[in-house]
Amino acid sequence: MDVSRAMHWWQDWQMRILVLGSLVFYFSLYFGYLLRMSTRLRTLRPLVWLAYVSGDALAIYALATLFNRQRQRSAAACGSRGSNDLEVLWAPVLLIHLGGQPTITAYSLEDNELWLRHAMTLVSQVLIALYVFCNWWSGERQLLTTAVLLFVVGIIKSSCKPWALRRASFTSMLASAADFAMKRNKWKEGGMVSVIKYCLWSCTAYIWEELYATQAPAQARAAGDNHQASAVEVEKTIDKEEAEQDYSTVGVTDLSWRNLEVGDPTTLGDFVRSARRHMYNNNKEKRMKRDFVYAPIKFIYKMFVSRHQPYPDRLEDVKLLLKFNGKEAYEFLRVCLYFTFKILYTGHRVIFTCLGLFLQLSLPLLTLTSVVLFVKSHKGGYDVNDVWVTYVVFSLTALHEFLPFLPSAAFLRCTTWLEMVWQCSLISCCARRKEHPVLIHLPYFNRYWHVEHKHDARVITERVLDHVEKGWKEYIHGPVSYRGFNNLRGQWTLEKHKQQMEQHTGVWNVLVESLKVQFDGSILIWHVATELCYYNSGGDGSDGDPIHLATVISKYMAYLLFIRPEMLIPGGRSLLFNIARDQITEMLKDTVGIHSEQDVARHIENHDLPEQTADEILLIHRAKNLTGALMLLGQDKWKVIEGVWVEMLCYSAARCSGYLHARSLGHGGEFLSYVWLLWSFMGMESLADRITMMEPPTEQERRKEQEEEEEARNQGRQQKMNDSHASSSQQS
Repeated sequence: MDVSRAMHWWQDWQMRILVLGSLVFYFSLYFGYLLRMSTRLRTLRPLVWLAYVSGDALAIYALATLFNRQRQRSAAACGSRGSNDLEVLWAPVLLIHLGGQPTITAYSLEDNELWLRHAMTLVSQVLIALYVFCNWWSGERQLLTTAVLLFVVGIIKSSCKPWALRRASFTSMLASAADFAMKRNKWKEGGMVSVIKYCLWSCTAYIWEELYATQAPAQARAAGDNHQASAVEVEKTIDKEEAEQDYSTVGVTDLSWRNLEVGDPTTLGDFVRSARRHMYNNNKEKRMKRDFVYAPIKFIYKMFVSRHQPYPDRLEDVKLLLKFNGKEAYEFLRVCLYFTFKILYTGHRVIFTCLGLFLQLSLPLLTLTSVVLFVKSHKGGYDVNDVWVTYVVFSLTALHEFLPFLPSAAFLRCTTWLEMVWQCSLISCCARRKEHPVLIHLPYFNRYWHVEHKHDARVITERVLDHVEKGWKEYIHGPVSYRGFNNLRGQWTLEKHKQQMEQHTGVWNVLVESLKVQFDGSILIWHVATELCYYNSGGDGSDGDPIHLATVISKYMAYLLFIRPEMLIPGGRSLLFNIARDQITEMLKDTVGIHSEQDVARHIENHDLPEQTADEILLIHRAKNLTGALMLLGQDKWKVIEGVWVEMLCYSAARCSGYLHARSLGHGGEFLSYVWLLWSFMGMESLADRITMMEPPTEQERRKEQEEEEEARNQGRQQKMNDSHASSSQQS
């Protein structure tokens, strides 16, 4: 008896529960955007995925249930005609829910490529909803108007989702990246119609920036048409007499300077010489920074499609970033990543178009009008529970449409990436290996139990910027040295300290050999050596000094090796981390009283490894040998360690594809994306540039570069001698 009553109750309330459940998922997805952006709530992100997947499934199931219920009631001719019309009125509301949220159109990057599947689902569900309504509606005329308005809103809202997915797909962005420059030139050079099109596009972009730039620092807001035009405008303000002075002392001859002003760079050599000129001209341009605001970043996301950038575009990027100091550059990169996230994973590319803005303003009014009409309509003869459910569903759906315009929802637009660098220490993993013996063997806990974070993204970004600027000024002289700088992973740092290393027998050879193994193996060797040196030194180090930066970067690179090996290097082997951890754990198996990282580090140094030739044993051996060599350098060892890690960080970032950086944004982002963007903006080679790179320089080009370097050094020495003679003659 109780079972039959429960079944009867479920048959009566099934449709109401499904509609209310769909409404709950619909609202939760709107605020699920916060969980995706928050690092403190990252453990709750699976709930966002659950709501994202279940919301569509529940709305589709509710429409199918509505179809079956109406067909059964029509066949049985039960109930008075029109008593169940309110259920039919829920069909357009389910279409609205099926359209999803503009704050989370895609949960993962792969969802954007499935836009055609979503479009087919949309067509089928719209047809079902219209069929249900046209066949079984018999309500009053005022309710009919309400239903028509809701159908208009529902069809448009559900259509926006596949539209947004298509515009955010990599296929679409590759096409738009190829023809945007051509369209922009046509708009500017065309007639009145082209001018009108360009003005409409500019107004749309301006509204985009004004509405959604509030989360960026004030100095990071956009104000021009594009960063190329802004950089050119600044370039025009440079005094011509200053621009034409002799820069031969810095490796750029007067002839090459004049040639650079004629046109855009077409070869790698032209680009390198142009970039070096602007690098040395940086001080003059920075004094105009107060009159220059940050360039728009509307099209920065195109860098994430792994598209080779022409040399003129790369030069404009260099000139743009040189306007900022380290802190400003970091803020600029953070805003770039934030906007890229919104473009790829939200409905930004649909909302901020002329049609999108019109719909964004008109649809809430249509929804509110339908609610008002329902309130004023005659509801006699309808089930009281259906009436109340309709009130709740209509009211909350209308409220949702106005949420983006409410001041209380402004916090959704103020979320920014935190200064977070993930940390994973091999020695810490081994020190805590005896804790939680059950949970530690579960795959999820095994990977994430020991992951921590540090808020040092800005400091490391400034250090990387300083490294690249010094590379342009001190290392790069032409195409050969340019490509050599892009392949550095610690060699330049060792060269700088070669004199100190040669004072100790064997130190130079040990450090050089540690960089000749495969990159992921070299990461593990240097990580273990850095940890051993750190705990051997007592574990001291203040924020910003070489000790602190070296350990933070070391643990972040270990995190990439263990958690994100595909971003560390193509073909990265996370198994190396597991093998090394198991090897150290085996060392500690019979020990007593080892509970801290210092104890583990001390035991590793004092433990004699068996004579084997396995790779994992060799890595630990090399790490111990590297530690001994570094300890002989005294306090200089931390300058060496920090320099090597900075070069390795840049080496890894340059070899990670834009697709992987874009995909990581959907899971909170990776600090490596900061370095990758900075590396690209400073004119260095990305993975796409390396793939499309032309043949290596010929021997003639190499000799020419060497001659230019020697000539520049001679001119510099001659200039110094002339200056000294002039000063001595003045004194006499």
